[in-house]
Amino acid sequence: MRQQLIFEKYGALPPADRGIKQRGVVGFNRSFLINTYYPLYSNFFSELGYKVILPQAPSQEGIDHCNAPFCYPVELAHGFFYSLIESNHPPDYIFLPHFKAVPDDKNAEPNSQSQVCPLVQGETFYLQSAFRKKLGQLVPGWHKAVNAVDRSVTGNRGCPQAFDSSRHSNGIKTQSG
Repeated sequence: MRQQLIFEKYGALPPADRGIKQRGVVGFNRSFLINTYYPLYSNFFSELGYKVILPQAPSQEGIDHCNAPFCYPVELAHGFFYSLIESNHPPDYIFLPHFKAVPDDKNAEPNSQSQVCPLVQGETFYLQSAFRKKLGQLVPGWHKAVNAVDRSVTGNRGCPQAFDSSRHSNGIKTQSG
């Protein structure tokens, strides 16, 4: 039920279905806090004109790329990430946020945060290490992604303003329910 709500009910429709010109495809790893913040991220990127894709199943070959013994959720992160980068139609960009903490709304103290597991915090780093050779093929794409983000932020070259308040507000509103 939760998966259906997060990924189907509150997840964004593709840009074309929303009357927005598609600018590319962004891949999310189906792991950790993406499973919570998917409505926020998918709506944000969709508003910018990017179709969001997720790997459907973890790959055993990806799990075998773990450089050390990990807990099962970290093994799944490796498996899903491998499925994402080795798919028949890989994304133009990969969005892999780095989480250190999440808001703690139940704490009475203002701006309170709850630290996340160190393995969640380190996901971007150990996936880079485990898939260095595969990602090395994407290095020229890094500059393309940085330029696209710069253009989105500055509004140059026909890209939308990435951080305007309406796109951010729409993502937050969807995430909050």
